[in-house]
Amino acid sequence: MHRYFFLFYLFLFTNAGFSQLKQNVRGKVTDKVSTSPLPGVNIILNDPGLGIGATTNANGEFELHDVPVGRNRFTFRFI
Repeated sequence: MHRYFFLFYLFLFTNAGFSQLKQNVRGKVTDKVSTSPLPGVNIILNDPGLGIGATTNANGEFELHDVPVGRNRFTFRFI
């Protein structure tokens, strides 16, 4: 019985070691002068291999999913 528990824990920690930590990044984009929300701003993670991006809603809010944990750079574009 102990052998099965050992194999279970070995499998559990081996898979956890290979998985990459992810996070959600959310925020609100506002105009610096008027502090009003800016809808339609494109936010892009500067990692071309991941292809993660979002657009702000009518309240200027956005959320990016599955962003790698650590330092990241983003590009904000508004026309």
